This record gives sequence, C-alpha cells and structure tokens, in this order.
Amino acid sequence: MTHSRQRHTSRVRLPRARERIFYLLLLFLFAMLLRNSEEAVESVKTGLSLCVRSAIPSLFPFMVLSELLTESGLGARLGRLLGRPFSRLLALPPEGCCSLLMGLGCGFPVGARSAVALYDEGILTKQQLERILCFCNVPSSAFLINAVGFALYGNRRFGILLYVSCVGGSLAIGTILARLTRTKNTPRSTLRHDPKTLSPSTFTKAVSSATAAMLSVCAYVVFFSSVIGCLSYALAPLSLPAEFKALIYGSLEMTSGTVAASMLQSPKASAILCAFLVGFGGFSIHFQLLSFCEGRDLRLVPCLLSKLALGVLCAVITATALTIAPDLI
Repeated sequence: MTHSRQRHTSRVRLPRARERIFYLLLLFLFAMLLRNSEEAVESVKTGLSLCVRSAIPSLFPFMVLSELLTESGLGARLGRLLGRPFSRLLALPPEGCCSLLMGLGCGFPVGARSAVALYDEGILTKQQLERILCFCNVPSSAFLINAVGFALYGNRRFGILLYVSCVGGSLAIGTILARLTRTKNTPRSTLRHDPKTLSPSTFTKAVSSATAAMLSVCAYVVFFSSVIGCLSYALAPLSLPAEFKALIYGSLEMTSGTVAASMLQSPKASAILCAFLVGFGGFSIHFQLLSFCEGRDLRLVPCLLSKLALGVLCAVITATALTIAPDLI
C-alpha cells in the first residue's frame, strides 16, 4: 500500500512530455537571450520599428472600426444584408459573416477579434466560432500588395496573387469544414441579442478596446523579433540552407520570414516559400489569436491545422500561377 502510494506520488510529480518540451524550450530561449543580449536589444528595436511603420498604421484604424461595428450592432446588420451567399456556402448565420468579410478585407487579427466579439454577444455558437476562426484570418491586402509585392519583390501583381491565394484558399477551407461539420443551427430564440444604443461611450470603449488589442499584437511582434534575432545569430555558424532559415523565421514571425524568403537566389522558390509563409501566418499570429480567445475554452488545434493547410494551398496556387505566368515575379 505504501509502495503503491509512493509510486503514484512520484508519477504525479513527473511533468508530462509536452511540459518537458516546453521547459526545455523556455530554458533554451532564456539562454539564447542571455548569450546574445546585444542582438536581442537590436532585434527589439527592429520589432518596434516594424510595429510603428507597418503594424499600427495598417491595423489600428481597422481594429477601431471593427469594435465600433460590433458595439453599435451595425456589423450584425451588414452581415444580414451582405452575408447571405457566404452564409449558405459556409453554414454560418448571416450576421457572423461580417467577421469573415472584415477578416478577409482588413487582415488579421481583425476578423478573429470580431468573431470572438460576436460569440460573446451570443450571435455565434461555440462550434461556429471554432470553425470561423479556421478561415477568417488572412494578411491584409495592403500588406501583401504593398509591403510584400512591391517593397520586397518589386511587383504589385505578385502581391495581388498572394492575396487572391489567401482569400481563395480560406474560402475553400471554410467550405470544406462546413461540409465536414454537421451542426444543428441554434434556434434564434436561444441567442442573446442585447439592444444596442449609440452614445459617446461606444466610441471611447471601441478605441480603448482596440488600443489594448493593438498593444498585445505589438508585444508579440517585438518578442518574436527578439527571438528571431538571437536565433539567426545562433544559426549563423551552421551551414544551413537559406530556404530552411527562412522557413524557421517565417514560422515564428511572418514578416521576418517573408523578408528572408525574398532574398533567396531562386525567384520561383522564393515566391512559393513566401506564399506558404503568408498563408500559415506564423506562431506570432497564432499566439495573438490564443490571447483573444483566452477564457472561452475553445479548441484551437483545428485552427492551427487549417492555417497549415492554407499555407500549402497558397504555395500550390502560387506555383501553378507562376508556371502559367512567370512574369508575376
């Protein structure tokens, strides 16, 4: 009896395999930051510059607008008006399609935040929210066309190709998930629709909420930029292929990965890898989504798998398009 109790106690104290991996990774990152503190400081500066030059200007106005649409109830009304074709295709209530439209038009994390807000309002069910999070988040058209297409590749048409690939792939994934997931539509009477009233506090609340979300986004960008800076310094002595390094950087933080991919010698390989990275989004984006969904007991593994599938779809679409029209890059 005593022996079995001791064995049980020792078993409880042993961390699970997933926790062991996390502990090892945490210690590795901590050692890297200590060993390469100067590079970490410079990378933080790079991340802050990226937030000021790209993330905040391209996201913050849309995040405020998204909050206003949700708080005022106009988003749900627009969804009922414009979302009927998507509603039938994706098996979602028309009001919920507003999140999809904002996500595809404004870029992440606007669509995800809007979908979570609609869930909190009772417009989306938990299962519908888990499903729409799988395909409502893509990079914004401004980022792909201007920052990636024009600034990195010198061709806005390539940026348009990336954006069309992300949108088309997302809709394809959403359609497939709608067919695979058999859900009963929640009766309208069980959904909570609180009456909306417009007031000055609606605007102030929207700005405050968007500011908090923007700070969270910037925090993830800065942190992952510092990790990538230290990691690039640690990998420098190793003779790793440039494609592999770009894949690692982009898997952590999308923007850093697209910059690394644009420097590859093979234009076609560069474009295909860039397409995969913008489709996948990077763990920086996925952790942002995790922070928005905190406390709601959602399954986010399907979302991660869907983003991986989107990356593959974008790469396939881009490779096919470049075979037909090589002058896109």
